[in-house]
Amino acid sequence: MTAPRSVWLIRADGSLLPADDVTRARVAKRAGEQVLMAEPRRPRNVRQHRLFWALLQKAVDAGADANSAEHLLAKVKFLLGRVDWVRLPDGRMLPSLQSIAFASMPQAEFDDFFKQALDIICHDFLHGADRDVFLRELERAA
Repeated sequence: MTAPRSVWLIRADGSLLPADDVTRARVAKRAGEQVLMAEPRRPRNVRQHRLFWALLQKAVDAGADANSAEHLLAKVKFLLGRVDWVRLPDGRMLPSLQSIAFASMPQAEFDDFFKQALDIICHDFLHGADRDVFLRELERAA
């Protein structure tokens, strides 16, 4: 198994420090004062990501007009305009749904997407369900 490419850092007193033993060991392998490169970004919240998929499934189970959580996600992305358009050689335009994968969407953007998706699901797919009640039920079940 290959080592993960990402390292986890904690910002403390203006410095970046290893956040775990794996990162500490990887940084320690570097001799002297070498310059290392990192792409600072806040990691995605795994719990929120799981909660989002639970939201989709709960909506499908509650009667949202979709065959599966994945199908509902596609509809939500389309309604939120999270679509890129691809022109085919014959001139036709086809939609390509944008990814919500961890590497494709930073946490702050996912926070906004989650809120917007929750609003659309409650309003458009669950016919005006109270979003706060729906979210509380979902969090209680998680």
